[in-house]
Amino acid sequence: MSTAPPAWRRNALTHKERFVDAYSFPLTPDEHLEIIQDESTVTCVWDAAIVFSRFLLRHPELLPARAGRPCRVLELGAGTGLAGLVSAWMGCQAILTELGDVLPVLRRNVGRFEEQFPGRRGLARPAPTGGAPTCTGTARGALRRGGCWGLEITTAMSQGGFDVVIGTDIVYEVQHFPHLIRALLDVSDPRANPRTVIYLCYERRWKGPRGAVVPGGGAGPLPGGGAPGRDAGPGVPVRPYPHHPPDPPPGRC
Repeated sequence: MSTAPPAWRRNALTHKERFVDAYSFPLTPDEHLEIIQDESTVTCVWDAAIVFSRFLLRHPELLPARAGRPCRVLELGAGTGLAGLVSAWMGCQAILTELGDVLPVLRRNVGRFEEQFPGRRGLARPAPTGGAPTCTGTARGALRRGGCWGLEITTAMSQGGFDVVIGTDIVYEVQHFPHLIRALLDVSDPRANPRTVIYLCYERRWKGPRGAVVPGGGAGPLPGGGAPGRDAGPGVPVRPYPHHPPDPPPGRC
């Protein structure tokens, strides 16, 4: 018998449902997080963000409070902000970064989050990637340069850095993975916080070797020299998790 796709997958939805309508993410049986989508910038909720957000809800121990303060979370390439907002709903202090043309959607979702959950006001803040006055050009260019951060990130790094860095489907082109690794190293500098942990969630959209994002997994040379793995830098644990559970054995529904 053929296996039906999981209920959370969105590929079978209509175009309007997939890219235009607001998305409702269940936090509890009685609470939902409403997410605005924007077709013009293709800023929509992707499956990886749904799976990762569900994963965080099931494993709150991944976002522990430290030294009597909430867990500090940075979401790279937040898009609609789903995963970062879920972490804020769980009590974390979250900074959600995005490109300049996507920031308006992200800001709207942060504003809607604060309206829905006023008790968590201020826990989520949108911030530009490449938003500093000295960082010109597009944010994609900032990613290619290996990290060019705005005031929010720079200030956070000078005040103890981040406990957890998260990202879902941050980049799609394989050639950008080495630059993503460099950006991850920037925001997990052990001089700011030696205990930063990185969690990434990707959907495998092509056939090929696994581990393209994880240091040591064959991502190629890093921008500015060095190679993933042994030369990638100390104190940067990267924990890969599957995008969805393994397929059931043949013949089982």
